[in-house]
Amino acid sequence: MSARVAFFTPSYRGDFQRFRLLRKSITKFYQGESTHYVVVPKDDQRLFSELVEAGDRNLVVAVENAYLSRIYYPSTWYPIAARFLPAWRLHRYAGAPGWIKQQVLKLSADLVAPDDAFVVCDSDLVFLRAFGPGDLGLSPAARCLFRHDPKLESARSRGFMESARKLLQLPPGNTDYHYVNWATVLYSDWLKALRHYLEERHRRPWQAVLRYAEGLSEYCLYGVFVEEILRPERVRIQTAPTFYGIWDRDSYADLFAGDKLETALGGHLALVIQSNLGIPATDYEERLTDYLGLAA
Repeated sequence: MSARVAFFTPSYRGDFQRFRLLRKSITKFYQGESTHYVVVPKDDQRLFSELVEAGDRNLVVAVENAYLSRIYYPSTWYPIAARFLPAWRLHRYAGAPGWIKQQVLKLSADLVAPDDAFVVCDSDLVFLRAFGPGDLGLSPAARCLFRHDPKLESARSRGFMESARKLLQLPPGNTDYHYVNWATVLYSDWLKALRHYLEERHRRPWQAVLRYAEGLSEYCLYGVFVEEILRPERVRIQTAPTFYGIWDRDSYADLFAGDKLETALGGHLALVIQSNLGIPATDYEERLTDYLGLAA
């Protein structure tokens, strides 16, 4: 497999600073050629294109509206109706939240770009050290599938696995593991096969199938499909997490306390500080930039 890698990130202006930090870490640490596709709302295209104009020649900015069904956006009459009717009566016409759109966009990566495989990175991820295709699970010998087998599985992750099997019309199965990883690899032909399978089973467009799915995780849906339906011969299951995750404000405070930063992050490929914690990137951007030696 070529050292060229296609990174893929759905984002929006609220995560612009986080995405900029992600780009700095890829530019510094990735050892090989790469193209990074970022897919953003139409209104945010101008902002993200400023990075390209500033000299980031490996970045391609695409507009999400070209790849998402209209059902993911508010009906044209929704703003007026919302003034007079309760929200619960209009929720099906209000459009989808951004995190749902981003999941659907990840499952559309091959429609955005012509690559055979995509390294999917959320905006709130930062790479921590030098890495190449092998560190991402990419190999000419076999494809990879990230699967985590934690000692204690959360109810939320179990729900993701249950939802995936329902969407795929499979019987209930093991929920002691999941397929959520940052960064992760999605293969184009497997994405095509997944979308085709959903449409064949549900007899409607795949984006309509996912629009109101409960407990959706794009990674669990993809992982269950690959391992339990496709069952490819040449696939390597990678169970060791490649990232260090910050999921609450206490763990965030602990990470930056004293000299714990180097101890906690040592050996990991990436750090994820969940954007839904409401912690501005400005709170940690300078410290991580200095720690990692990123360009200012």
